[in-house]
This record gives sequence, C-alpha cells and structure tokens, in this order.
Amino acid sequence: MELASHAAAAVTGNQGCIIYANHISWENFGLNSRYRITVCGLTPKKLCREDYGKARIQFGKISHLIYDGELLSLTQKHLGQDGFEFKLVFGSSLHRLENSVQHRLYIDCSLEEIIRDILSSHEIKAVFHLEKVSCRIPYAAQGDVSDYDFLLRLCIEHGIVFFYHNNQRQETELYFTYDWYPYHEHRVLFNPANGMAGGQPVISALHYFCENLAENISLRGASEDKPTRILEAFTVNKTDIPGQGVITLDHVYVLTDEADCQRRALCLQEQLDWQREWLRLETNLFPAEAGDCIAIENHPNPRANGVFRILQITGSADGSLKSSATHPARQTIWLISIDYPYRMPHPATKLIWNEAYGPAPESWQHSVTYPTPGLETALIAGQEGQLALDGKGRYPMLPLFCPQQKARNKAYAVRMVHPATGQACDKAWGMHMPLLAGTRVILAHLHNLIDKPIILGTIAGELQKDPVNSCNPTQLVIRHHSGSALIFEDSEQKQNIYLHTKSKNHGLFFSKNQDDESILLDSLGTMHVQSAKDFNIHSGQDFVMANQSTEFSANQELSMAMQKDMSWQAKESIRQNAGHDWQLQCAKGNLDLQGNKIEAKASSLYFQGRALTAEANTLAVQATRDLTLSSDKDLKMQVGACELKLAATNVFFNAPELSIYAQVIIKMPS
Repeated sequence: MELASHAAAAVTGNQGCIIYANHISWENFGLNSRYRITVCGLTPKKLCREDYGKARIQFGKISHLIYDGELLSLTQKHLGQDGFEFKLVFGSSLHRLENSVQHRLYIDCSLEEIIRDILSSHEIKAVFHLEKVSCRIPYAAQGDVSDYDFLLRLCIEHGIVFFYHNNQRQETELYFTYDWYPYHEHRVLFNPANGMAGGQPVISALHYFCENLAENISLRGASEDKPTRILEAFTVNKTDIPGQGVITLDHVYVLTDEADCQRRALCLQEQLDWQREWLRLETNLFPAEAGDCIAIENHPNPRANGVFRILQITGSADGSLKSSATHPARQTIWLISIDYPYRMPHPATKLIWNEAYGPAPESWQHSVTYPTPGLETALIAGQEGQLALDGKGRYPMLPLFCPQQKARNKAYAVRMVHPATGQACDKAWGMHMPLLAGTRVILAHLHNLIDKPIILGTIAGELQKDPVNSCNPTQLVIRHHSGSALIFEDSEQKQNIYLHTKSKNHGLFFSKNQDDESILLDSLGTMHVQSAKDFNIHSGQDFVMANQSTEFSANQELSMAMQKDMSWQAKESIRQNAGHDWQLQCAKGNLDLQGNKIEAKASSLYFQGRALTAEANTLAVQATRDLTLSSDKDLKMQVGACELKLAATNVFFNAPELSIYAQVIIKMPS
C-alpha cells in the first residue's frame, strides 16, 4: 500500500477501502497492555462502520510499521462542501474480552491450556513461550468478571507477560511469554538539539528515575491443609539499587506448601525489583515496539547509557492534506532494566505512582476487577448413587450447568464443611454425613478466594428430595441413603425417638404419649447384649421373654428380681448352667417345672417351695455329692402304680410287687 507523503497514516478497511488521516496517535503499545490507535482526518463521503470493523493502520513515515485494529468508536461531523471530519478509534484484539463474561471453570489444566481456551472463544490467535511455567492449576474459576480481568489475574499471579509485535510478514502477532522476547535492538543517541544525526534515531529528552523502594519482602501464610503450620519466605533485593524497609505480608495468601510460599514471594520480589529504576524518553518516530531493546549513547549520566527494555510506548504524528509539509512525529518511551524480569504488579502490592512523574503507563497500574465470591451450586461427580470420597474426605465436584465437562476438565476434589471436627489422642472425631455422586451442593469460598471452594451443604430440588416432607414436619431427621435413620419427633402430645435400619421393624424405638412411656428394641436377626460388669433388668410389672433359644451366662452372678410374675417360655428348650450353686426359690406361691425333659445337674442342687411340681416324660436329677429333698410334711415319689411315701412318722411302700436287694444284712426293728 502506497502512503501519500502528506498523510500521517493510512487505514485500509475490511472491504479494501482506504482513507488517509492527517493525525494519528497511539497509546499502550507495551507489555501487558492493549494498544489503542486514534486516526483523524477528512473524507468527502460519510464513513460506514461496517467497512472499518477491522482495519490495518500504516504509520506515516515508517511504511513497514503496520498494526491491525478493531473499531472501538467512530465519530463524524459534516462540514458541508468540505465533506466529513472523522475520528476513528481502533483497539487491539484483546479488547474483545472486555465485555464478555463466560463464568469459566478450569480443573487440572496448564496455564497455556486455559489462555488458549479464553482466546479461542474470541477467535484470537497467539504465540506462546511458556515452557518455564509448566505447573498445572488444580482449580481456576473466572467468577462474575470479564474475560479480560480473568486473563489479567492469571498473568499477575503467575508472572506471564503478553504483548503485540510485528512479524516478518508485517502481521500483528500476540505473544504470551515468561522471559522470552524477540530481540530487536535500536541504537539511539541523546541529542537535545533534535538533530537527525545522519538519520539515526535520537532522544530529545530523557528523564532517569531511581527509587529507594522496599528492600525485601517477608511473606507469612497459613497452609490450607495444615492451618496450624505457618509458612514463611524472606526475599532479597537482587538489584544494585539500595532499598529501604521490608514489605511484610501476614496471612495474605493461603499456601499449599513451602515451595508455593517461596514461589509467591519471589514473584512479589520480581514485581518490586524492576520498578527501582526506569527511564522516560522523548524521541523521534522509529519502529520501536513493546519488548524491544534500546541502547542509549551519549548521555551525560553514566547510568542512563546502557541497554534497556521497552515497557510502554505512546506517540502521535501530524500530516497535512492541503500541502506536502508534514510535522515531525514524537513518541514517549518508558524503559526498564533488561537485567530484571518484568512482572505485572499485584493490585494488593502495587506502588503509589508519584504524580510528579506524570501519568503512569498501563503496564504499571492495572485496574483489575477481582470476582466477589458468593454462593454457587455444583454437583458431586462420579457414578450416580455411589459414594465418591477420596482418602482425605474430599468430593469430586463438577459445575452444575456444565454438560459432562470437556475431556480436558476433570472433577476437582473439594472438602466439605462439617458440623464438628477435631482430633484427640491421634484419632479424628466429629460428625460426617457422606454425600453420593449426583448430589447438588452449595459451594462457598475460603478466605474470600474464588479459587478456594468448599462444600457448604446440600440443597433439595426435583431430582434431590428433601429429607423433611409433609409427613414429618415435626421431626428432626438424619437419614442415610440406604434407608437407616435417626428420627426425633417432638410435638405437644408426644415425643418419640426412632433408630432403625432400612427395615423399620429392626431398631430401637422410644415413645412417650402423654403419661405412657415405652421402649421397643426389635431385631430381625441376632441380638447380642454384653456387659463387662453388672447387667440389671428391672421391670415394674411383667417381664416376658419368648424366643427359640435363651441362654444366660455370667462370670460371677446373674440376678433377676420381679415384684410380680416372671414367666419363661420356649418352643424348644431352656438351658440353665451353673458352675457352682443353682437355686430356685419361691417364697409364697408355687414353683412349677414343666417340659418334655427336665434335667438338673449341679454339685449342689436345692429346690424349695410350698408346692414343688416337676412334670416331664423324663426327669433326671443327678448330684455328684449330696442330693437333698426336704418337705415340712409328706414327701411322695410315684412311678406308675408303685408309690413311696415318707410321712413325718411312717414310710409307706405300695406296689404290686416289692423286691428289696442289699449287699449287707437288713435288720428290721422289733
């Protein structure tokens, strides 16, 4: 494209139409900045926005300095027969991110993957040199901020630098780097007389600034998984410019480990060191771009003679459409030391710019909007209905309104707030209610950081039923997904407590209905009650045990006391074993033993009662030593028609046949 000699710039629209401008100004051509180009001029016809939505701007006397721009604004004024006076403002491609809020969430991604995804959604291409930033970010949430603020936040926290530069094909490329820059060096002379010095770029004015900033950074932070452990890092000024004092940051960050603490402290130190020394130049127009180097010569201050990196460029140029005369272009260039890497200052630690130095370039002071964390919803990831806990009690979490996530995104482990937690004698205690995959939860954010989510609780909905419904509004319910529950019911008339498994017929039930109180312990399987010492059962009225097999066993003493009746019933057998004495005693009523077979075995066996009855098909009474049967009146033993009766004074034998055998002589009294 041939540029008219009297024009300050030429603008080629996306439809191929060309207009010439008699004034051009540019700003924010620098590191971590979005440039803006303003062109003004006259045109015989009214301009159409659609023709200049995207354009290429060629700078006046430097035909190979060409930048792409996207239309930000267009204003026109009708001048009658002279045509229209126009003002076009173009911006870099990153301006597209300003008014877009995507609420992105990235899990286990690298910085390059995140930035590429942000740019690709806006159809922006970039060149990446992030080999030294190989860490993967476990969780990065955008929140309710613009895409550009989200991008800036990533660059600030991880020391990434972006800038625009022309390539060999005269195309504007966007670069993202950690410490790589296209090495273009420009040699310039300090020449206040503004002579061209044989066509070489010259400096008409130079201001050298040196600040005695804080010497060191002391960072103290708490480890998130071990809050009682305090991590500390102390940095050292690496420049040859002395500082004064220390910036101390106490518990500003929630850190993961010592390496993270050191990395953050070093990043803050780098943000501080490059600001100790800088220069501001006024020069003629030459093709200087962000990230290039400038070698200064011929300055009386020795510190100003050297090689520096371009941080920021602004400038303007005038031309005349009425004559061939043009006004010289001027540009202001901010330079920083090439020895210390540039890092965008964190808003929490940025320095107050001294107004005596003039307006600060965008690379120094960014107005970054950080998201205000609130409450958000999410889903527990995993197989539907299955428990999804890791070894540290964390749940895999997915955004609620995200269709299965992209393949690059994995569920991120998030901890849960518990009603109570603690540790005593190396054993954790507290209350834990496990959540299943598919559960909808409420997320809050620790330390007001959107990248530190924590599960606050669950929320009911159509797919997630509320444990309290119209049937149990007066109940306090703790119900497991399998069906087991602990329920407290409290109303004016009754108070009940239920502890049961999936089957409501298996559990422990406490009931109180006005003055009536009852306890029901119901088991569908085996019930085992064990006591290391005494085990007492007291009943004010009846005590009934009815089952297939009952066994009582005590190491020392087993005692049962009833104020009224006591009944044992068994469909098969009742077994009572005693290592020493076994005693059945009835003080007033009758003592009855009934069964198909009654067997009593003991070293000492004692029965006592007003009426003692033992009925069985087989009755065996065996004693290894003594057997005592005593009665205050008669003692009678009968087998069929045979009868033996012992009275107080006589012994009666009654049988169809009586046989007496003895190994000794039986003497009969006279």
